[in-house]
Amino acid sequence: MLFNGKKDSKKVYEVSASPKFIGKLVGIGAIVLVAIIIIASAVVIVPSGNTGVLLTFGKVSARTFDEGLHFKIPFAQDVVMVSNKIQKQDVSTQAVSKDLQTVSSSIAVNFRVSPNSSASMYQNIGLDYQNVVLLPAVQETRLRSLLQSVLRSARKSSRRWSRKFQNTVLWLTDLTL
Repeated sequence: MLFNGKKDSKKVYEVSASPKFIGKLVGIGAIVLVAIIIIASAVVIVPSGNTGVLLTFGKVSARTFDEGLHFKIPFAQDVVMVSNKIQKQDVSTQAVSKDLQTVSSSIAVNFRVSPNSSASMYQNIGLDYQNVVLLPAVQETRLRSLLQSVLRSARKSSRRWSRKFQNTVLWLTDLTL
């Protein structure tokens, strides 16, 4: 072929892929994909306000992860997130006043899980700690006696208290009557 008086020197190369080459390419692609999956499953990010409880083959480890990026053993370890943020629970309860009158009240309890006790709380109570620990405590003796003492001496309808539950992993940060 002539172009502007010159001979075109373009050469056409024919590429043929052999089955061996395609097999090697697929094998390398599979290895890279498996490596990416393993690396991605080894990384865990604990969001702000949470603690990561480390489980090794389902067994709770005493080691916990603070906020941030952490590494775990892929497929052998799992991380359960426990919220350490202040949470609110509204509870209606009744108490008997000093003159034996029944007083109904609504209690708003602000609480949080202690970051140092997240693994113990998950192992002994689970993630349903509001129904297992908090509600029975409010409805029974721990806060009922506090409510009775507040009702005896209260001049205002709303008071704020801050106390710690004894022998539990929940911190009572605020109580509104």
